Amino acid sequence: MIRITFKNVGQGDSIILEWKKSRKKKIGIIDCKKNLGSNPILDYIKEKEIKEISFLILSHPHLDHFSGFAELIEHCIKNKVKIKYFLHTANNTPSYWKAAVDSKEAETEILRLFNIIRDANSTGMKSHPIQADTINPDINLDDEYFLKFIAPTSIHLYNYARNFDTPPFEEETGNKPNANWLATVIKIYSKKHDGYILLTSDAKKETMFYDKKKDHNNSKSKLIIGQCPHHGAEGNFKNSFWKLINHEKNTPIVISVGTNIYGHPAERVITDLHKNNYEIYSTNKVGSLYSLKITPVAKETIIHLDTFGSIVPSLIKDKYNGDKIFDIDSLGKVTVC
Repeated sequence: MIRITFKNVGQGDSIILEWKKSRKKKIGIIDCKKNLGSNPILDYIKEKEIKEISFLILSHPHLDHFSGFAELIEHCIKNKVKIKYFLHTANNTPSYWKAAVDSKEAETEILRLFNIIRDANSTGMKSHPIQADTINPDINLDDEYFLKFIAPTSIHLYNYARNFDTPPFEEETGNKPNANWLATVIKIYSKKHDGYILLTSDAKKETMFYDKKKDHNNSKSKLIIGQCPHHGAEGNFKNSFWKLINHEKNTPIVISVGTNIYGHPAERVITDLHKNNYEIYSTNKVGSLYSLKITPVAKETIIHLDTFGSIVPSLIKDKYNGDKIFDIDSLGKVTVC
């Protein structure tokens, strides 16, 4: 079994993967963001008294994905929590990282992280850049589950390096949108069943390419949990990809989102996901999730629950607020926790 937790960190990403290998509990972390002064990932590490982290993955160098990493790694060094790997989508030069951000706060924090990573290497943590189209093997989580990088490829890295950018501008303050070319797309798959998880961070819609003959989603494999790119931004959503991808009705798709000025998640994204038979889960009910122009019945139900939330059990609110936790068993069955 594998458990995936999308932490509620506001407008940003923090994901926890948990599994067992040789009867030992294992944990991997994808992105780590502070939220209103707290660090939900670090709090979890402390609460569970974690002594070893298999990997930390920085999907791309934007503040809403890495603001908590430096504090987390410092805690691990101080308290002798072993981190095996820090994987990231930037090379090991500060200027490459700095080109992704556009504020003094973000630049200071990314340089701090860069220095801490360099220091942590002396404690045994190995740091490696990610490039999906190299010969690097998939990461073996246990005897069943594997983690595979679909993006970024050399083409995506090239687009970032030449400062390629396209509208619309839907990026958070302090982040340069061209750095979304670096964003990871991660597939977690099993050798015992055909289901897989797809984590898209802030991937460009050009990255979400579906080739009926060559694409990794072809054949019997099917999506069982998906992550909506870039907090539900319309500019990153490619409807044809999510429509063509093999999935069953009511497949969970998660939007990691918080209060924002960009209207994330966009109304068109929400509408298209429903039309394509996905079951939407969100860490925060903001943007078009407030109006949900899907059906009059759904809209009326949400208004009712908002009005009488203290009286009526709020099932819909549970779907659209807080951490989203899913267990996947050896048969590929998904349980919402």
